[in-house]
Amino acid sequence: MARSYPFDYTSLCLQHHLLLADGVVRSGLDVPTHAKAAIQACENTVTIQPSNVYAMNLLAATHIIEAFWRVHMNQDVTVQLATASQWNENAKNTQATDQNKRNEALIQLVHAKKLMGQGKDSMEPISRAVKAMEGLLASNPQQPYVVGDLLMALAHLATEQMRKGIPHQETMAQAKNWFDQGMKTPTLLSEAQRSLVINQAGIEWVDLLYRFIQGEDISGPSESLLQLLTPKDIPMENEPNQMNMIANVQLLLAHQAQRQQQDPEAHLNLAQEQAQQALKIDPNNDRTLMTWALIQAWQAHVNGGDFQSAENTFQQAAEINPNNPYLHRAKAEVDWLRWRNTTDPAAKANARLQAQSHIEQALANDGLNPWFVFTAELIQQQ
Repeated sequence: MARSYPFDYTSLCLQHHLLLADGVVRSGLDVPTHAKAAIQACENTVTIQPSNVYAMNLLAATHIIEAFWRVHMNQDVTVQLATASQWNENAKNTQATDQNKRNEALIQLVHAKKLMGQGKDSMEPISRAVKAMEGLLASNPQQPYVVGDLLMALAHLATEQMRKGIPHQETMAQAKNWFDQGMKTPTLLSEAQRSLVINQAGIEWVDLLYRFIQGEDISGPSESLLQLLTPKDIPMENEPNQMNMIANVQLLLAHQAQRQQQDPEAHLNLAQEQAQQALKIDPNNDRTLMTWALIQAWQAHVNGGDFQSAENTFQQAAEINPNNPYLHRAKAEVDWLRWRNTTDPAAKANARLQAQSHIEQALANDGLNPWFVFTAELIQQQ
């Protein structure tokens, strides 16, 4: 009698797991499809090999990655986190490994991201995640992927500290120390290097935004972040997150240039180049579409052009992720620019009304977010 399953589905499970991870962090392609396929293949493996700890850990990790994606898409993650915890517990009860501790830390990180996205206090789960990752590295510091996880967690910690008005400089120094240690790992693979660079850039972006909001000159920190994002000895091709972050740095420099009564066009051109390259790789990334819409709006503002292209791009982003509060903040900025450009009293009143409506929606989601508060104050100053 033929058996229902091949002897081992582990390879298929791993293949779809890696495609899922690539879809979440880079390509944006077929995330739900690969999540479903990875889960099915891993469950098939455990069905025929009930003690396969590797498959159980992959199942837990797959549910965690899917949860990260669902948090960004403002979808419920209750089932994913509960299932990840169960598979992680099953694996630990069969044969405890460091992967169980890493999974537990990442589950806490997802929980923290969910709370922060709802404007709630996430300090407790984010602190637990950081502590667990530091514990893993204390026993074995040569784990670059765990260092990458820790840098991501520290970026969230710094963001939460900023929301609460707590100094975040110590967290920044801690991240830089771990990044430097991670980059010194012997025989470090290029994929691990890229992960470390992107995650370190994430926390430096948090600090850059803070400095901009405080009215500091961000020229020096921006140059440092751009150098980090464009390393000469690490291949960074086809990394849309890197391109989008570079575009956002240039966009922030354009905003500063106008604040200092300088021409922002050079920064806008560089931002456009990076955003368009990123969209060639992942044309349906709502974050990159939001960045491109802001660039188009700033170009229209500077050149006295039409804002319709920016509005169209925003509509694309809204169709992909309509509940993203950062989309409302960005749309408020576009309406603020439109308000500044128009001379018609009715159009001016409408633009300001739209700007206020969108920033109020963002603040309703997270009233402590410094970027949202800054944008609200910008609108009220006019």
